[in-house]
Amino acid sequence: MKRLPLMRFYDHAMMFCIIVLLSSCIKEDYEQCPDYGKYRVVFNDADNSKGKTDYNVLICPLEKGKVSFANAYQYYRMADSSLLRSERELKLFPREYSFKALLSQNQMMLAGSNVSLKTGVMYLFADSSASVIKAVLNNVSLRFTLANSLIRVICNFSENPISQYRISKVEISSADDNGIELNMLSGRCNSAQEVTDFYDECVRESDSNVFNYYCEPIVKAKYLNFKVFVEDISANKTNVLFSRVFLNTNIEQGKVYDYRFDVTPFEIEFKTTSILDWNDYVHNTNISLN
Repeated sequence: MKRLPLMRFYDHAMMFCIIVLLSSCIKEDYEQCPDYGKYRVVFNDADNSKGKTDYNVLICPLEKGKVSFANAYQYYRMADSSLLRSERELKLFPREYSFKALLSQNQMMLAGSNVSLKTGVMYLFADSSASVIKAVLNNVSLRFTLANSLIRVICNFSENPISQYRISKVEISSADDNGIELNMLSGRCNSAQEVTDFYDECVRESDSNVFNYYCEPIVKAKYLNFKVFVEDISANKTNVLFSRVFLNTNIEQGKVYDYRFDVTPFEIEFKTTSILDWNDYVHNTNISLN
């Protein structure tokens, strides 16, 4: 019985702490709330045309009125679902947020407000504003757009008999990606100042003679170098054709550049270039982004 007053003291002290916490939450000072003052947030990709590929997604919640990130969260977009998954459930205080997100097959790390980009890889960026409210579940939809640039090499291949030859692959000189970064606050990345002597292989679109290459933006007054490999099936040999194109304008972020060539088994001739915005390209071609 002698310990009863001490127990009552602890009870009163605990009750006082709870009242202080609740008082802070009532005043909308959510930083003082216990964990139950946060609410669950889940993300989905608004576009379901990304094909049979798994992607990594880096998400940074930015509170309205603030200009720096507190945390970055790693998510995964599996090929069979537009829902983004994470090993750790995200809970946030009720507020207005801007959710900055970067999607790629590559692993990505945030350094300050920047993420390093590598040439030859697709990066898509999203900036979606949403309110986190006091609800069991807050669903945020992310709409991604191209964060770097896309070059499409379109080969008009006409030769009789056509079955004897085929374009086996296309390569392009890679830009120097050293120091190329995307700022997660603005969604902008800097441009490559040089094109290297190294070649990267482009990715064929389905069974066509169109080959894709994702790269960082490139400043003008540089040469892009192309290799087209034409396989002679009957003779079991390959001819390598070379071409180069001078950049009269910059390769810009978020743009799609079509480079058209006339190709025979023994010659290649550059014809024209055209430029599309990413959203127009995606909507007009209805392609799978593999």
